[in-house]
Amino acid sequence: MCHHPRYVLLLTVRRLVVLLPVLLTLICERQEVHAAGDVVPAKRPARAVAGNVILVQNESPQRSSSKTTPSQPAAPASEIKTINTEEEIHKLLESWAQREAWDRPTFFDPPRPVAEANSFQKQIIPLVEMANYGWWNDGTGLMRYLAVNVSIYNGSAEPIVIRKDDVSANIGGKDYPFGNLPQRLKLMQFQYEEKSISLKGAEPFAELSIAPGTASNVWLVFAKLETDNNVPPSVITMKSSAGPLVIDVNRQMKSAMKLRIELVGPRALLGLMTISGILNTVNAQDLCRGYEELSLKKVERAVTCWDLSVKQVNSQLLSWLMTTAQQPPGNRPQINYLPEVPAAIQELQLASIPNQRDQSKRGNSSKVVHPTAADAISAALADAYRLLPADEILREIESGHPLAKPAALLHGAARLPSSEVPRVIALTRSEDQPLAKSAVLALGEFSEQPAIDELKAIITSGKMELVPDAAEALATSRYRQHQDVLLQLLKDVQPERRDPILTVLSATPKAAWANVLANYTHQPQGGIRTEVLSALVVLGHPAAQGLLEESIRSDNATTRKFAFDVLSRRSDRKSRELAMDYALASLDRGEFDPLLEQFLRQVRDPRVLPKLMARLDNSSTNSTADRSGAIRLIGAIADASAGKELADRFDSFKPQERNQLMLALRELKAPEFLPLAIRCIESGDLSQASSALQGLMQESPPDLLSILEKAVRKQDSNNMQQQLMQMIGQLGTPAARELLLKLRDEAKDDTRRDYANAALLNLRQRSPGYQFIYQAQHYLQQKQKKSALECFEIALEVDEYLPEAWAGRGNLRLQEGKFPEARGDFEKSVALDPTNSLAVTGYAICLVIAGETEKGISTLEKIRTKHQQDDQYLYNAACVYSRALEHAMKNMAGEEVINRYKGLALKDLKASIERGFDDFDWVKKDPDLKPLENDPEFKALLEKAPKKE
Repeated sequence: MCHHPRYVLLLTVRRLVVLLPVLLTLICERQEVHAAGDVVPAKRPARAVAGNVILVQNESPQRSSSKTTPSQPAAPASEIKTINTEEEIHKLLESWAQREAWDRPTFFDPPRPVAEANSFQKQIIPLVEMANYGWWNDGTGLMRYLAVNVSIYNGSAEPIVIRKDDVSANIGGKDYPFGNLPQRLKLMQFQYEEKSISLKGAEPFAELSIAPGTASNVWLVFAKLETDNNVPPSVITMKSSAGPLVIDVNRQMKSAMKLRIELVGPRALLGLMTISGILNTVNAQDLCRGYEELSLKKVERAVTCWDLSVKQVNSQLLSWLMTTAQQPPGNRPQINYLPEVPAAIQELQLASIPNQRDQSKRGNSSKVVHPTAADAISAALADAYRLLPADEILREIESGHPLAKPAALLHGAARLPSSEVPRVIALTRSEDQPLAKSAVLALGEFSEQPAIDELKAIITSGKMELVPDAAEALATSRYRQHQDVLLQLLKDVQPERRDPILTVLSATPKAAWANVLANYTHQPQGGIRTEVLSALVVLGHPAAQGLLEESIRSDNATTRKFAFDVLSRRSDRKSRELAMDYALASLDRGEFDPLLEQFLRQVRDPRVLPKLMARLDNSSTNSTADRSGAIRLIGAIADASAGKELADRFDSFKPQERNQLMLALRELKAPEFLPLAIRCIESGDLSQASSALQGLMQESPPDLLSILEKAVRKQDSNNMQQQLMQMIGQLGTPAARELLLKLRDEAKDDTRRDYANAALLNLRQRSPGYQFIYQAQHYLQQKQKKSALECFEIALEVDEYLPEAWAGRGNLRLQEGKFPEARGDFEKSVALDPTNSLAVTGYAICLVIAGETEKGISTLEKIRTKHQQDDQYLYNAACVYSRALEHAMKNMAGEEVINRYKGLALKDLKASIERGFDDFDWVKKDPDLKPLENDPEFKALLEKAPKKE
C-alpha cells in the first residue's frame, strides 16, 4: 500500500503548481553528495582575502631542554596538546619563519630570506597547522564547516589565558561563535595529506592556559557556514589575557602552499606554477587566484608542478586538478566542493606529482601528467615552437628558462637553418641531460651529413643513455636516408648497442623495416624478442604466425603469456586451438590469471570443468585467490548440475572462498543455493551471512520475508540483527513494514529497537512520498511555510506511513496555534516512530499547552538520552519547559516549581545554542519562549547572537 504508484495520481494541478518552483530549483542546483560529504553546490562570486596575524612581543621565554619526537597533529581530540620541548618549539618557530618568508604581495615575487627561528622567541604566535573547508549535512540540508588546527606559542613572560566565549570567527563577513560541535558534524572525516582526520571529539576547550615558553595545539571548528564553492575570507579572533590574537586562516594557508609562478617560453606564453608546500581545501582558492593572475597577463597555458621536497598531495585535490586538465574549458565540470579554474586557462599540464613521479613516458603529448616539469613544458609549448621563426627559437635556446630550452630545441629544430647544425651538435655534449637528449633528437631534423655523422657516432661509441635517442632521431626523421643509415647500423653495431635500436624500431613499426626486424626475432642467447614479435604482428608479417606458435610453447612464462594474449584474440581455428592448448596446460601447471579466465569464459570448453574442480581440492598448492577465481569461473561456464559438487566442498573452504561459492551457486541457479544461504545466515558469521543475504535479495524466493523473520529471531549477534533488519527494510513492502514495527515493539533493548527504527527509516526513504518531505524541508529553509505545508500534505496522500510528514505538518500547525490539529499529527508520528525528535517534543508541547504538564515532560524526557547532543531536540525541550513555566504561572504554582521550569528551559536553550542552534530570529518571536522574554539570562543569550551584515 505504501509504495503503490497509483497514489501519486492524487496530486492536484494546484499542488503541482506549488511544487514546480522547487523542482526546477532542485534540478538547477542539484548537488552531488559523496561518501565524505563532498558536494557540487551552486557557484558564487569569489571574495577577496584580507587581514593578517597580530603578534605580541614580550620578554624571552624559558624552555625545557629535553628532546622528544616533534609534535605532529593527527586526528582531532578534545584534550589540549602541550608543546614544551626545545626541539618541538624550535620546529614550530621554523615553520613560522617559513610562513613569513612566503608571505609576499604576489605569486610572481620570490620568497624573502628565511629569518632565524630564534628571532621569533619573544612573540606570541598562532601557527595554523591544518585547515579544512568542508561540507556536512545537519539533517535539514547541506552546509559548510571550517576546521582549523592551530598551535599557539607563548613567547611572553606571563601565562596566556583564552576562554571559549572569547573565541569567534568572521567567515565571509559573518560572525560565528566558537560553540559545541553538532552531533552529525562529529561523524565527519576529511583527508589531509596522508592522514585521515576525524572530527569526533573535537569539542571546544572551556579555557586554554599557555605557560611562558610553551605552546598548545587545539582544534577550532565552526559549523553551519554559508554554502559556497569559493573559499570565503576566514579570520579567527581570540581575546586573551595578553591581548587579541587575530588568525588570518586564508593568508597563513596561502603562505603554507609556497606557490611560485614564473613566466616561461617564447613571448611569456606559459605560466610555470611550482608548489613547494601544502595544498588543501582552503588554499585551493589561492591556487585558482594564481591562475587568474596568469590570465590577467594574457597567459592561456599553465604547468602546475610540485617541488621534489613535497612527498604527498591530497587525492581529492589531485583528482580536481587532473579532471580540470583533461577537459577543455567549456566542458570542465564543477569538482566536489572546490573552486573553478578560470576558463581563460585553455591548457593545463601537471608534473612531478608526489607518489606518481616517473610514471608518465616522454613523448606522449596527449597526456596531461608528466614525470618532470621539463616534460610538461615541452608538451605545453610544442605547437608554439613549431610555428615560431628561427630567431625566436634561437633566443629561447640561448637565454630562455632552463626548463624550456630542451622544448625549444626539440620542437623548434625543424625551423632552424642548416648553419645551426654545429650549435646543435655542441649541445649534445651538454651536462644538462634533458638538453643533451633534446639536441640528439633535434639532429634528426637535419639532412646535412655532419648531423648524420654525429648520430652515427653516438650509436656506435657515444654514451649509452643517448643511444635510444639517437636511434629515435633516425627512425622518426622525415628523411629516408636517416632510416637507411639506422638499418645499416643495426647490422654493424656491437650486440649491446643493437637492443636499443631494435626497441626503437619495434616501437615505431613500418613496412620498410619489417623484413629487417624478422632477422632479429631471437636473442643471441636464445629466446624470442617479444617487442620485435609484437611489431611483426602489427605489420602482419608472414613470419609472425610461426613465431607465435614457437612462443606459446616457450619455457619463458612471459613469452608464453604474450603469445597467448595475441592468439586468444584471433578468431581463426588454428589460433584458437593453440590458445586452448595453452589454457589447459596452464591449469595443469597451476597458473591462473585474469587473461586466462577471460578466454575460458568465452570458449566454455567442457574440458576445463574437471581441471577447475581438481584445483579446488588441491588447497596446499593453490592460493585462496586462485581457488576463488576457479570457483568464479565454474559459476560462469558450468550449469546447475555443478552446484552439488561445489556445495559438497563448502565446509573445506575458507571464508573468502565460501563467499565466492555462494555467488557461483546463485549464478548457476543451483537448487543447493537456498538451503546453504539459510545455513550461512543462521551461522552468525557476518561475512558469510552478508553474501548469502545479498544472494537471497536478488533471488527473492516467495518465502523470503519468512526466512528473514526466522533468522532475525534466532540471532543473538547485534551486527547480524542490524543487517537482517536492513534487508527486511529493503523489501519495501507493507508486510515488511509490519514486520519491522512488530520487531521494534517486541525489542527488549534500545539497541535492537534502534536497528528496527533505522530499517523503517530506510524503507520510508524509498517511498515515492518521501521526495515531498525533502521538498518541504527545502521550502522551510526558504521560510516558505505555506508551500512546505502543501508538500507535507501531498506526502501523506501518497503514503500515510511517513512519521516525518506527520511531524512536519504538526510542527507547522503548532506554529500557527492550531494545537488540537498539531497534537493529532504528532500522535500519529510518535505511533509510527517513537524516537522522532520533532514528533516527541511537539507532542510534549501540545500536552503541556493542554494542561497535561507531567505527561508532556515525561514524554519529552523518555528520549533525552538518545538526543542529548541534538541542538534541535534541546531547543524544543526548552520550549516544553517554557510552556510548563507559562502553565505554572497561570495556575499560581509555587515559586520552587516556577524557578525549576525556568531553569530547565534556560539550561536546554543554552545547551542548544552551544551545540549549533543559530536561528536567533525565530528565538526572538517563538511563542513557546514568550514566558522567558523578560528574563535577564534569556536576554543575555540573545545578545550573544552573531550580528548580521
